[in-house]
Amino acid sequence: MRMRAKFRAVAAILLAAYACVLVWNAWRVGITMDEPTRLLGAQLYWMNLPDHQPIDQPPLLSMVTGWAPRLLDIPLMRDHPIWKQQWKEHVSSFILDRVPGETIHRLFFLARLGVIPFALLTALLLWRWARELFDEVTAFLVFLLFLLLPEPRGHAALVTSDLPATFSYLLAGYCAWRYWRAPSIGGAVFLGLASGLALITKLSLLIVPLVAGLIVLGRALGSPSGRRTAPAAVALLILVSWLVPAAAYKFDTRRLTPVELADMSRRQEYPPLLLQAARLLTAVPLPRDLQTGIRQMGNYYKEGTRVYLLGRIYPHGHWSYYLVTLALKPPIAFQILVVVGLAVMLAGLWRRRLPPDRLFVLIPGFIYLGFSMASPIQLGIRLILPAIGFFLLVAGFGIAWLRTQRGGKAALAALYAFLVLSTGRIFPHDISYFNEWAGGPENGWRYLSDSNIDWGHCLPELAAYMKRHGIERIKLFPFGFDKPHRYFRQGEAELEFTPWTPDRIRGPVYEPGSEIYAVPVSLLGGQYYEPDFRDYLKFFRDRAPDARPGFCIFIFDLRQKPST
Repeated sequence: MRMRAKFRAVAAILLAAYACVLVWNAWRVGITMDEPTRLLGAQLYWMNLPDHQPIDQPPLLSMVTGWAPRLLDIPLMRDHPIWKQQWKEHVSSFILDRVPGETIHRLFFLARLGVIPFALLTALLLWRWARELFDEVTAFLVFLLFLLLPEPRGHAALVTSDLPATFSYLLAGYCAWRYWRAPSIGGAVFLGLASGLALITKLSLLIVPLVAGLIVLGRALGSPSGRRTAPAAVALLILVSWLVPAAAYKFDTRRLTPVELADMSRRQEYPPLLLQAARLLTAVPLPRDLQTGIRQMGNYYKEGTRVYLLGRIYPHGHWSYYLVTLALKPPIAFQILVVVGLAVMLAGLWRRRLPPDRLFVLIPGFIYLGFSMASPIQLGIRLILPAIGFFLLVAGFGIAWLRTQRGGKAALAALYAFLVLSTGRIFPHDISYFNEWAGGPENGWRYLSDSNIDWGHCLPELAAYMKRHGIERIKLFPFGFDKPHRYFRQGEAELEFTPWTPDRIRGPVYEPGSEIYAVPVSLLGGQYYEPDFRDYLKFFRDRAPDARPGFCIFIFDLRQKPST
């Protein structure tokens, strides 16, 4: 008991320190690419205005962040002609252009505070589940491993659904595991609440309620207690799973019509599993916006995303994208522990020594990873953070095994020391972290781009660099929706035209002059430009930068140096 109290005290101190770091990140990190549209949608949700609410944004993120723009009374300017545009990115950017810089800073800081609790809840849930799977020491090490990972820490204080989805998916897995071990009416209610939470968190979690229902039915076949409670458990699971999203979507529900379902099938844009699940919507009324989001997912699957991978550009993504991401982004110490844990679990399955309920730890992460690999939406490691939540528990099996082996404790100490040194070297620039296989963040941009390293959040780093080095004027290639007027006085940062405005540029390849240039890393690969302009920034791509503020923006000083 005394040891448990000590671990709880240390964990409380570490969690408090972690919360302080996230609050600091919420204050200092520039605005990322997705945040303005997400926050606009959140404000509209709170104001009951349907137009320009992102169809791929279930309401949980809006519920926890939309109070900030309402509190600061951010004007929407709905009478301006730009409001009629369909591009919500343009609308949100237009609004921010007319808001003072200090207000923008306060707006995003306050909104980000609403997302931070999900990272803290994820840490506590990992600790709770690990304590039930392992001993107190192993559980603490799993908890510590999560706190040290740069990927969740870098995205935990942003107005996105990545950390809420990580918590929701992990919570659903935990509730399913608890129900499988001891079927009960109360367990079915908690599983229904977790399933409903998943539905209002992220569209990639739509499969959770269906899997939860199969778990309840499957348990009914395996135990007398499960058979006794199955009818009531299934009924409560369905009811609660429906009530949560219905309430979050303000009870604006409807049934999917057979005509709409036939149209979805005819267009051949949807995965077969999604089409099968959509058939249920002809019988069960679901929120109107949720149905629209499900139907519009087909457009995303058809269009995909243009990605930069291993020096090449793929117009519709690539099946290996997330495998490469998992190889180059997470710390090597974490990778080793996951591999050891996976080997321990597979060996236990082979020898029939692993309890069947441990599959609730092993399978969900790979299910989510498999669906992500099949999806053409490939925008960075942040999109598979829900899988990494389960991989942390898999690593727990590796930690527990190493603690029983001769020299294992020394190996664990070395791995954690390596983890601290590897991630501490680039702290607090966690978004840009790459492991040693990739050569660190200095070279990671050669393999992956987008939110893996530079998500348009680097203007504060550039402004601080210019101030430190007394630079009065710089040429900046714009990327993202952050506002330069927040950081630079007039004339300090001259924005260069890019292939996004082809009528303003001189040719397919940029020719620099004798100036200082700031180039966001994500632009170097050329994946955001049309094929004719892929080499527009070739001069900078082939040249070593003079500085790397935050590892996400490169500085090139091309002024004539005095000869010696």
